[in-house]
Amino acid sequence: MADAATDTIHVPHKKGGKALILSLCMALVGTIGGFALIYFDVIPSGILGAKSDSGASAEIVDVSEFAYVTVPPITLTLTGADAFQHLRVSAEIETTPEAKSAVAASLPRILDVFNGYLRALESEELTAPHALAVIRLQLLRRVQTIAGAGAVNDILITEFLLN
Repeated sequence: MADAATDTIHVPHKKGGKALILSLCMALVGTIGGFALIYFDVIPSGILGAKSDSGASAEIVDVSEFAYVTVPPITLTLTGADAFQHLRVSAEIETTPEAKSAVAASLPRILDVFNGYLRALESEELTAPHALAVIRLQLLRRVQTIAGAGAVNDILITEFLLN
């Protein structure tokens, strides 16, 4: 008679079956939840880029709502541990048509703030992947302080050259 230990074959238990089922259940719950949020208008469908009832996918902005003040190109020589670098920046200040003359009148002060901020930057800050976004935000905050509340909407960098 055969020994009982030799008759049974030990099959290892497969791992990951529970994780797969759990992942599929979570994906199904997420899909149903997302559908419910949009269907019951908790998240408006216009935010996600879907077409609204009128057929337009986005609100059309009237360009006459904005005026632009050109900031003359600024060329700076930056000193660092490595060597001299040259930075050339030019920008446009987006403002309201009513505030355009006031912003244009304060352009010398704005240029001074641009120069002061850009000269204080280190070369690592200029070469970072997110450098342009950070510089835009910092310049916008400084220009809004100079021009007053509600006068400046945005700063548009038209040239940013580091050589």
